[in-house]
Amino acid sequence: EKKLFKRGKNKILSRYDSGEAPTKIIADTNVPRSTFYNWLSNYKKEQESTKKSVNMHNYRILEDR
Repeated sequence: EKKLFKRGKNKILSRYDSGEAPTKIIADTNVPRSTFYNWLSNYKKEQESTKKSVNMHNYRILEDR
């Protein structure tokens, strides 16, 4: 049941990533507005923490490609 919930949540967040307006997503899914924005906030924090920073060494390697 938890996996099913997570899949639904991820599907909702992917709609946002695709450019769909939050108001439309909220209206279509009946997810409370506060819940949606809480999920979105956590999702953005998670995305930010998983970004890899590029140091000069890696930058030069990419530059040479």
